[in-house]
Amino acid sequence: AEQLMMSNLETPLKLDDIARLVGISRAGLERAFQKHFNVSVMRKYRILRINAARKMLEKGLSISEAAYLTGFSSPQHFATVFKNETNVTPSSI
Repeated sequence: AEQLMMSNLETPLKLDDIARLVGISRAGLERAFQKHFNVSVMRKYRILRINAARKMLEKGLSISEAAYLTGFSSPQHFATVFKNETNVTPSSI
């Protein structure tokens, strides 16, 4: 499931899609993520996307480029989620 998430950063999958592709029920997938990562599936996905975006920003990509390459609908939404997850703004990277 985590590999699927990493290979689908630009066009994020929905929870039902991940469960179907992994071959497990949605509830089973949620239980497994809670047990192994102590977060929900979609929270883990968001963290993976933010971490990937952070690396992009560190390499010099613009906020807009990082936002769109990690599947966010707008740079503004990306900045809000990034700040909520990391406690820093993308522009400070």
